[in-house]
Amino acid sequence: MSSSKTDWQALAQTDVVFGVGASQKLPRLVGDEPTLLVTTSGAVERGTVDQLFKSSSRGNITLFDQIESHYSLADIENSARELAGINYKFIVALGGGSVIDAAKCFSVLLASTEESLRDLIKDGEKLDSISPISVIAVPTTAGSGSEVTTFATVWDYDQQRKLSLASESIIPTAAIVDPTLTLSLPLRETLSSGLDAISHAFESIWNVNATLATIALATESLKLSLSSIKDAGTAPEGLGSRTRMSTASLYAGIAISHTRTALAHSVSYPLTIHIGLDHGFACSIMLPAILKFNAAIDDGRLAKLARDLGQRDIESLWRHLDELLGMLELPQLLGDIDLTFDRLSKLSAEMVTPQRSDNNLRDINFDDLDQILFDTTRMLGRHRSQS
Repeated sequence: MSSSKTDWQALAQTDVVFGVGASQKLPRLVGDEPTLLVTTSGAVERGTVDQLFKSSSRGNITLFDQIESHYSLADIENSARELAGINYKFIVALGGGSVIDAAKCFSVLLASTEESLRDLIKDGEKLDSISPISVIAVPTTAGSGSEVTTFATVWDYDQQRKLSLASESIIPTAAIVDPTLTLSLPLRETLSSGLDAISHAFESIWNVNATLATIALATESLKLSLSSIKDAGTAPEGLGSRTRMSTASLYAGIAISHTRTALAHSVSYPLTIHIGLDHGFACSIMLPAILKFNAAIDDGRLAKLARDLGQRDIESLWRHLDELLGMLELPQLLGDIDLTFDRLSKLSAEMVTPQRSDNNLRDINFDDLDQILFDTTRMLGRHRSQS
């Protein structure tokens, strides 16, 4: 790695409380202050909200349980208008990445009701001038790491684009990471979110912004996630594997907050926008092919990663990752979604976005991208035929 990357700065603004049962501390954190609780209808139906807040302690809590996966820019702006009028002291985000990202957006929109989310995404100075409402993130998935990142993903379906609200001011002031909250997560969401964490870790390593610190965090994340994701999916009652995945997600989230995402995420966004593929799956299906692509100019970090993960070399790591995706039956989870080379290549013009692809260790052109797409679809086809 370049010697300049031995210099680094840490963002340590989130007070993280981690552990089994940690979520029981939440009511004491918000006290009797006016609080907006942002979550999903599923969290209410599964009793998670009742588990955290007894009815007697919910007098000053406004419940908003309408967040859905990949909640859109228009939905966020419309919801913020509905929620305005109360001087919230806290916003509690109980859920996965979509919930936490929506809460981050609410934190600035409700603090400055005259602004539009689109304008704040475009104008960083205007965003930084707002004092957002404090967000307390309580993740119920082990994947996005949004509880410790400085950005929120916003899906603009009107313009068929993925956008980011990005500022140090929107990082949650506190995160309560309680692995028990992930126990009721269905298989598909468990694997999609877990693969998102794995993608974050790899992306923060093959990244031009990587530092010794972020690589160390991401490597520890992969040691945990690559060995635990299958158990977390097949034995959902296993608190040990769920705890390791929650730890891995947290480490990867801290790393990616410093480096930002790279090529796998850049390529994934059109798959979510146009095809409806879950974000974690859309990122992870490209990982083996992108690892092989970046290996051609490895400066030593990928070879060291392979050894640290117990593999002989980068090729062994690539094969291990390929086999893991097959073992998780990823093609079967994708169902009838058409991921042929012809279909993916039609989206290639939207897959190389400078804000993300420029972070990748190796520059990419469209011939390179075609090879990555070809290798990916061939891998998926091979695993599907073996099932």
